[in-house]
Amino acid sequence: MPNQKMLMLIATFLVAIGLIGALFTFSTSGATTEKEQTEVIQNADITDIWVKSENATINIVSTTDEKITLVFTAPESKHHLYELSIEENEESLAIELKEKFLQFISLDLSLSSPEISLYLPEKDYDMLEINGVNGKIDVRDAAVTDINVKNVNGRIQLTDLEADSTSVTSNNGSISIENVTGQITTDVTNGSTALITDDLDRFIDLASVNGRINVQTKEKPTNATIEVDVKNGKVDIFGQDTRHSSFGEGEHLIKLETVNGKIKVE
Repeated sequence: MPNQKMLMLIATFLVAIGLIGALFTFSTSGATTEKEQTEVIQNADITDIWVKSENATINIVSTTDEKITLVFTAPESKHHLYELSIEENEESLAIELKEKFLQFISLDLSLSSPEISLYLPEKDYDMLEINGVNGKIDVRDAAVTDINVKNVNGRIQLTDLEADSTSVTSNNGSISIENVTGQITTDVTNGSTALITDDLDRFIDLASVNGRINVQTKEKPTNATIEVDVKNGKVDIFGQDTRHSSFGEGEHLIKLETVNGKIKVE
């Protein structure tokens, strides 16, 4: 009898493994198949842009084309679960991606995620605002007066941007800013902050709760004051352990603050 029970347990286990394998095969059989939706914005006067998404990667890049182009890509098995809305109002463009209903149980084990790619013609824009929930946000090669990026979960990457003011907020996810002009403000709860720039002679405010802050610059500032506040972590400002550094007349304030993490300027 004990042997029979053991055999039944083994058989049940093997059947369960088989079912899981079948479900995995079924759910991933079309994982590499992507469905793409492309929308071309005919209005050439757009200067203000809003992008909002619940669960998608957001890419903003420049293009040599004359019209704004939006491309939404998702696995074919998931594409129908999302609703993409586009609203134009004179010089404003609002884009929002919503899930049609909550997905409590999903048999789709695809690693692919929905993706929004917005291609902007090369010109000066007044405002760009991005609100994400789950997914990476990547903005590159654009000229925008005011940039405001918020994300709940996911990395934020800003690269090669001409701006007057840039504000970045993240709950969970690293922030990386490279070659972005103008004033810069960041605030992250859990995640590192990296700033790579040619110069520091401007207002900069980088704040973190849990995460290191690293600033790399080609030249030391000539007219700025660096104020550092660290509760638990080391400080390295151009090789010195100091909370206050002044350069020239110190007109431009650079604030670096974290509760848990190292702060380094080099």
